[in-house]
Amino acid sequence: MDRTINDLSARLYSLNQEIKAAISESRFDEYEDLSGIKSDPRDPDQRQLVREYRDIFDKLETASRAIDYLQRPAADPERLHKNSQGKYETTKKVYSCGSPVEFLITEEIWPDGEPETVEEWRLGRIEHDGTDYYIFGYHDLPLEGLTVRQRED
Repeated sequence: MDRTINDLSARLYSLNQEIKAAISESRFDEYEDLSGIKSDPRDPDQRQLVREYRDIFDKLETASRAIDYLQRPAADPERLHKNSQGKYETTKKVYSCGSPVEFLITEEIWPDGEPETVEEWRLGRIEHDGTDYYIFGYHDLPLEGLTVRQRED
């Protein structure tokens, strides 16, 4: 059976509930480590497990936040423009350093041996280089007129 991206999304959303339960049961969300779990500090095998599981839980927590983020509905796209204070804004938000933003880019793909231009939403953050704002990792992408959107809370 061919799986779709919607099938994968549903599976990840379901898996996320298990991830959240494991994080809660381990109390990792309270302590940011595994100090809420009983282990023998003198046992080298248990010490290894605690260290490795702590790293795994840190990654699971990051994955869970990303899945939660992608479940939130996206607001209607808008175009960025520079305001009189030199910051970029839409009708709903003013962006400054560290602001998360989804932005629409176009790229060329070759699905059937012929070039085709497609659009894709990317997640990034706004930064400033001392002269102007830019999207981290996309310094050469002009912000003026760029199509952006936010996820609703």
